[in-house]
Amino acid sequence: MISVYYQNVNRLRTKLLQFYLNLLNSEYDVICLTETNLNKSIFDGEVIDDRYNIFRRDRIDTRSSKSEGGGVLLAIKRHFQVIRQPAWDSDLEDIWVTIIPETCNTPHLNICLCYLPPDLNYARLDDFYSNCQKVLLNFCPDDNCLVIGDFNTPNYCTSSFNTAEPSQFSSCNKHSLLQEFVSICCLHQFNVITNENNRTLDLVFSTVESLRVVEATPLSLMDRHHPALLIEFPLLRDKVKGLNKKNKKRLNFTKCNFQDIQYELSIIDWHDILSSSDVDICTDIFYDKLFEIINKYTPLTTSYSLDYPIWYSKSLIKCNEEKNKYHKLYKKFNNPRDYDSFALLRGRFKKMADQCYKQYISSTEESMQTNTKLFWAFVNNRKGHASMPHLMKFGNACSSNGDGICELFSTYFGSVFESDNQSGIASSNQSDTSYDIFKNRATDSLSSIFITERDILNKIKQLDKNKGAGPDLLPPSFIKLCGKELCIPLNIIFNKSLINGIFPKRWKTAHIIPIFKNGDKSRCENYRPISILSCFAKLFESLVYDQLYSYVKPLLSNKQHGFVRRRSTVTNLLVYKNYLCNSFSTGGQVDSIYTDFSKAFDKVNHRLLCNKLASYGIHGSLYRWIISYLSNRSQLVVFKGFISSPTQVTSGVPQGSHLGPLLFIIFINDLIEHLSCECLLYADDLKIFNTISSSNDCILLQKDLNTISNWCKTNFMYLNIGKCFVITFTNRRSKIVNEYQIEGRVLARSRVAKDLGILFDDKLTFRAHYQHITSKANQLLGFVFRSTKGFKKSRSLLYLFNALARSILEYGSPVWSPHYKVHVNELERIQKKCLRMLCFREKLGRTNLNYETRLSKYNVQTLEIRRKYFDFIYLYKIIHSLLDTPDLLSQVTFNIKYSARRSIQTNLFALQTYKNNISRYNPLVRMARQYNELVGIHWNLDIFTHNLASFIKTLKDILFPLSDNLDST
Repeated sequence: MISVYYQNVNRLRTKLLQFYLNLLNSEYDVICLTETNLNKSIFDGEVIDDRYNIFRRDRIDTRSSKSEGGGVLLAIKRHFQVIRQPAWDSDLEDIWVTIIPETCNTPHLNICLCYLPPDLNYARLDDFYSNCQKVLLNFCPDDNCLVIGDFNTPNYCTSSFNTAEPSQFSSCNKHSLLQEFVSICCLHQFNVITNENNRTLDLVFSTVESLRVVEATPLSLMDRHHPALLIEFPLLRDKVKGLNKKNKKRLNFTKCNFQDIQYELSIIDWHDILSSSDVDICTDIFYDKLFEIINKYTPLTTSYSLDYPIWYSKSLIKCNEEKNKYHKLYKKFNNPRDYDSFALLRGRFKKMADQCYKQYISSTEESMQTNTKLFWAFVNNRKGHASMPHLMKFGNACSSNGDGICELFSTYFGSVFESDNQSGIASSNQSDTSYDIFKNRATDSLSSIFITERDILNKIKQLDKNKGAGPDLLPPSFIKLCGKELCIPLNIIFNKSLINGIFPKRWKTAHIIPIFKNGDKSRCENYRPISILSCFAKLFESLVYDQLYSYVKPLLSNKQHGFVRRRSTVTNLLVYKNYLCNSFSTGGQVDSIYTDFSKAFDKVNHRLLCNKLASYGIHGSLYRWIISYLSNRSQLVVFKGFISSPTQVTSGVPQGSHLGPLLFIIFINDLIEHLSCECLLYADDLKIFNTISSSNDCILLQKDLNTISNWCKTNFMYLNIGKCFVITFTNRRSKIVNEYQIEGRVLARSRVAKDLGILFDDKLTFRAHYQHITSKANQLLGFVFRSTKGFKKSRSLLYLFNALARSILEYGSPVWSPHYKVHVNELERIQKKCLRMLCFREKLGRTNLNYETRLSKYNVQTLEIRRKYFDFIYLYKIIHSLLDTPDLLSQVTFNIKYSARRSIQTNLFALQTYKNNISRYNPLVRMARQYNELVGIHWNLDIFTHNLASFIKTLKDILFPLSDNLDST
């Protein structure tokens, strides 16, 4: 039997914790909830734990006349094989899923959960029943079905509907529509449990005649109009099976004998056993010897998928099993003694479960100081758990078994690569020289790299021990503990590899993990790959990267801000904002074109990349080593212990590697050299812009677009033209409007551009950005307080607020820092709300403490003061070239008459008079003005005499006199 729990929860948002805790103590197979009143601010993990796959349809996702309320949620145990059927949904609030039995000749079970509002008009109700009729009769006529929900038809009567003819029903009322639908589809209504008004609003329909519906103990506070129901569906549970994790034995490095391993590694003569000149042979010998020692002193363990929540103790699991045993006996033999035993164990289980959960919450809160990984595992679990459907599709192919799903993902992820034959390089040499790919751009050359044991040991010490193992099954924690012994053989292999120009074949394999992005979870196209490499390979790359980066850094364009030291998304946007503000100061117009490269990192052609490296002066054994590093790579998709066959990586730079990003920005570097207008890059995010004074300026911008298009053809890259767009920045009433084209397609225009996480509107007011970040921060603030109701320390809540919500409110603040009070208050309101809720939780009263007192009590600074603090830090870094932004440094204007003497009131920075607020609050101008104002009051602050650490300390003493440490909050 499959147990289906149903309840109309009537605003679940206010009962989340109670429902969550009660559900943890239950073992229902299917959970059906209506009138959930959920929205996107409520995460799945807050409602139901990770034993279930969750499907939601909130009212905001449907075309209802009301904006709030309603909504349905369906949760099914993970061991069931479930398919979401979005094509069967109507325009109302309903969800269709299919449970597939393991036995082929067993009918599927199709479940429809719906909520029909009482004010629904006749036409929309008719559409809903017509849609259900089409699904049941056309798509799944031979399957079992269960249609359940709140139909809001209190006068519905089941008598004689099986014998009545559809023509007998009147077409003028909603009641007749339901009767007609039930009769045509041959459904039976099984719920006879009435509410206190002797009505039945929640109906249970099915084609199976042996269905049983009884009243259930409510998981949430029960609505008097909607009793909770338990439906027992006669489908054998042992014939329903989902995709379970494949259990394998693995090495348990937490219990290995490191002392003996270190000793045995130290007495090996590595120079003797690694004397072969073949790098691959040396690498294989090294691994064989290493695992021979590891297997000798490391026990094996088997990882099992948990059928219970992580906080269940062994005694609680045993009590639960005993409780379920007596419950089954009572249902089978109807013996009162079995029920008494079940009732006794049920009470004991609930009491033990409450104690275990409270203990888990307490230990989780304490782990914030000792084990942040455990703490964030709890937080991320409450935000939502990654669940993949049991039936995955790619193109017209589909699969429901582990090996098949891995192969589908492998096919999809491998489809983005291109070989030389596909891109046409093998047959065309002309394209290699059309953009001077072989042009020598370097005055020097780099042909070899040498690595010392000290370099390796220093890198090993920097490894993150909390990271997982790669394809070679060796975790960083093991390598760190045995670093002194391993640096000797690694030094031999690394240098032998560099001298011979051969990258070890064993380190060219990557494991790929699919991560869901958005859209339909059953489509492989909606997942992105995360690449896992061997730790030794990444260690080797990191050592090569340091020397290669130092060589190529002077050759890189200063327009590139991605993967370049002392540059970031914020430096990119500061340069951009400064250009726009300067244009606004003269009443000008700027046209910006945002481009989008399709799968840029995966499309890099290896032959072209190597040609460009040669043009930058990379020669000799290092050049051969990079060719070897890029060639003959492979990847395998890993999912729930299953693994796909290897896929050859014929193009692109290795993702998840250290060298990959550097090689990519070298590859794309020559694109910028041929552009005449202004441009900025962050990796592959390219925007070109130009001040528009006449149509000639538009022609220049269009010419650059043609240049980019031609570069893409030459370099076998692809623009996603549908995602490219134009935005015009100006305050003019009359704009110069021009249609920009790429390959004959006119680019779309937009009034708001999302640029590296910040929303730029065409008037540079940033109103859209303020609204976006306050909405998102409010959502996360609510999540923080809902998910930490069991926490006792206010510091834990502040820690979460700062990490999740405040970080959103402060990202890139030097770019968009507001100057109007209305926007300042709009942002500050989020933190005010947080501190007010903290006071309420500590029972300090809502009005007893004002905002300033709360700030002092919790050692917190206002967001406005913190934004000023970040401004000063950025100004210091720009002036002292701690940020590699010569464009910004050249815009800083100093007062040549400045004196640090107290008697002479002269400002350090020279500021002019600006015509409008946009140019007046240009980031650089704002920073300089704030510094002049602060130094006018506090003479002990000097941007030149302090180093960065002392400057920050002095700044904190001035801005945060009541706080010992800014980071303490």
